[in-house]
Amino acid sequence: MIFLYGALALLAAFTALFSVLVVKVGQARRASKKPNCYYCGSQALHVSSPSGLSDRLLTYWNCVPYRCEVCFHRHYRLAGEPAKDE
Repeated sequence: MIFLYGALALLAAFTALFSVLVVKVGQARRASKKPNCYYCGSQALHVSSPSGLSDRLLTYWNCVPYRCEVCFHRHYRLAGEPAKDE
């Protein structure tokens, strides 16, 4: 019985992690269409170093973390998309 509850808890945790990753990939797709910050609209962006498990998993889906130099928010873009309007 305890094994069943543990398996259900593990399944719930994986489901929650997967749903967060799906949301982040969707945000990265929307942000990639605009050459500016997702939050403040600034064009001053730079690639941020990945940190944590979610960042490492998102790199497998070609999502790269960017940080705004104005408001310091992190967001994701698809790899290969321009960060600045060039």
